[in-house]
Amino acid sequence: RGGRGCTFGRERRRYGPGETPTLTGAGGRREPHEEQRGRPPPTATVDVDVDAEGAGAGSEAHRTSVPSLASVVVTTSRAESFAPLPPHRYQRWMRYGQNATTFYPELLGLVVEDVRLDYCRLRLPWRTEISQVFGVAHGGAIASLVDSAIVPAIGAGYDDPVGFSTIDLSVQFLRALRDEDAVAEGWIPKRGGSIAFCEAEVRAATSGEVVARGLVTCKISRVKDRSEIRR
Repeated sequence: RGGRGCTFGRERRRYGPGETPTLTGAGGRREPHEEQRGRPPPTATVDVDVDAEGAGAGSEAHRTSVPSLASVVVTTSRAESFAPLPPHRYQRWMRYGQNATTFYPELLGLVVEDVRLDYCRLRLPWRTEISQVFGVAHGGAIASLVDSAIVPAIGAGYDDPVGFSTIDLSVQFLRALRDEDAVAEGWIPKRGGSIAFCEAEVRAATSGEVVARGLVTCKISRVKDRSEIRR
């Protein structure tokens, strides 16, 4: 008598003065009582860039355990997940933003770094004109990069020119960008006959930090006549 009695389900056990009750969860896993909590957060193994001689991606020297809630900068590229383009399509879309006439992509100074089927990597060079008075990139410039990164990704799926327009655009601004280029990856998880559902991620080119993420939905239409295309 002097101990504490606890009943969980059909099991009853009497605990002594120095013992602490535990809960038995599904599968027999023992869960700690509230007064036992406060242990460190679980850890997760993630790939990070390290300066270890001879350590390649995925090697033991290239992996480390960090708290799962920690902010870890990981440089990623999704390009290898997408098929290369035929040469004529690749050359056409690598010239995106380089028209003799100054359209909006040329005004922003956008530069295509890679383009594949359903994928594009696009750079927005830093300059004062894309910033606001506090010295960070204007949200409109980042949103334009998100919206533009999916243009070559969509167009590269066709031999003949097609028309497409954004019908929905959603951008999450995660960090401010200051004094460095922005690099966006745009890709298409789902492409239909007339609708393409796209995603994009923007990173700071030097620090590798994620600046923004976006979702873009585009309506695709066939161009009836090549004279409709302005050059």
